[in-house]
Amino acid sequence: MPGRAIREHIFRLAPQLIEGMNVLRLPTIMRDDRIPPIYQARIPPTANIHPSCYPTHLVSVSPKAAAEGVTPPDAPVAISTVHGTVITAHCTKLPLPPAVQSTQPLVLNLVTCHFYVGSVRAWVLLRLYMYGGSVKNFLEMLLPLPPAFLEDLRPNYNDMGHERPKLNAVCASEAHIHTLAQHVVENTEGGYEKLWERMEFVAEVWRSMCDLGMHDSLLWMALRLAWQVARYALLLKAQGRRV
Repeated sequence: MPGRAIREHIFRLAPQLIEGMNVLRLPTIMRDDRIPPIYQARIPPTANIHPSCYPTHLVSVSPKAAAEGVTPPDAPVAISTVHGTVITAHCTKLPLPPAVQSTQPLVLNLVTCHFYVGSVRAWVLLRLYMYGGSVKNFLEMLLPLPPAFLEDLRPNYNDMGHERPKLNAVCASEAHIHTLAQHVVENTEGGYEKLWERMEFVAEVWRSMCDLGMHDSLLWMALRLAWQVARYALLLKAQGRRV
């Protein structure tokens, strides 16, 4: 089955997979030296989740810059649960060790894995996309775009990829990019510095997608749009007038 078809199948299963992760009560930050090779998570006795919907791995994530220096073993790292099938379908550069089944009732074995990305906040955003496939949510977390524009990009699991023609049309139109950029400028408090921070976040997401080996063409198309709008917004702000 082609990669895109597998990802679309995962998007349809996302509500059950997310429920399988949310039912577990796990910390979001741990000391790096206290993460065991296999983390045993307790399953609540009242949980009514199909076994295949529980996560298989616990990943700890650090910014790539930390790999270039000396990171103390007791440094706190962000952790999150994932399903091996989801990561395999999206990330060609993130090989996970095999899952380990538990022989104990109400205990889930989560195999741990540590990796580095462009930024942790970019990983949070990309992980959300891996499960939901929402271009709308992806762009909404990057830039304050017009609600009407974003509404047209809401996921439709009966018409997967319907966002593609709209994204293509907007990316090819300087007038559309200008309109979106003007909206971003008008809805960004903090002036030029804040707009620069927004563009930096877009760049962090780009670097993290490269680090993870993500090849979802629709996601890259959305990122390209965000980059064009963010750069144009900076230009508008720098000029201090409408172009």
